[in-house]
Amino acid sequence: MKKNFKKYTVALMAAAMLAGSLTACGGSDDKETTAAVEETTEAVEEETTEAVEEETAETAEDASQTRLAQILSQHTTPEAALGYMVFALLYFPCLATIAAVKGESGQWKWAIFTAAYTTVLAYVAAFAVYRIALLF
Repeated sequence: MKKNFKKYTVALMAAAMLAGSLTACGGSDDKETTAAVEETTEAVEEETTEAVEEETAETAEDASQTRLAQILSQHTTPEAALGYMVFALLYFPCLATIAAVKGESGQWKWAIFTAAYTTVLAYVAAFAVYRIALLF
């Protein structure tokens, strides 16, 4: 596609240069030559516009359908994705937060309890959301 685009661009530039040289030299008395240059310029402009539109459409399609998106759409249901989002929102926070809980409480048992509790809560909530979403 890029080769076609380059080819059309070169042809358009050549037609523009020819038209410009005819104009710079006082024009051409031969109306057929002038008309031919104008037709060539218009044709190349149309082909270039079509080529750019096609390339833009292909690029947009490629961007929306990446390999990862294709695999996920084939193997993941919307219900599972919703359950995963709920789990990600509720599971235990980063280790720095767990360390902060330990620092504030002074004991590791509260930090471990926080990590375990939020993970179990997240799993139960995600499971419930998944099962409820399957009903719809």
